[in-house]
Amino acid sequence: MIRNTFDWMKQNEAPYGGEGPDVQSLPLYALQTPWHIKCPLIDYAIVEIHHPERVLRQFDMVQDIPPNPLISERRLHTLDRCGHHEHDWASYHRDYVVQWNDVQSLMVERPEIKNDRDTVPDYMN
Repeated sequence: MIRNTFDWMKQNEAPYGGEGPDVQSLPLYALQTPWHIKCPLIDYAIVEIHHPERVLRQFDMVQDIPPNPLISERRLHTLDRCGHHEHDWASYHRDYVVQWNDVQSLMVERPEIKNDRDTVPDYMN
């Protein structure tokens, strides 16, 4: 039923809040290049690392060979919130909150693509 409702909506009818108070409270540097920041995305008990270095060509930057996820990042995917109602997630994810608070230092910058085949050596080999 809900999916059907969304399927029949026009774009201007979608319940997207746009730039509400949460987005407006972000620092200006976070709004200028939010997709170039390798940072933890935190929602209560769930943390997901945003990896722009894996899709730099979409942003007209030279693509490196992306590194494998860290073991600590893989552990995030094994977290099960079932039975953890009393868990202090802010304390548990403290390191990721600290990273987010220093988000400006986590910008991913690479050289701009000059031609269609710009990559680092060994990317396509």
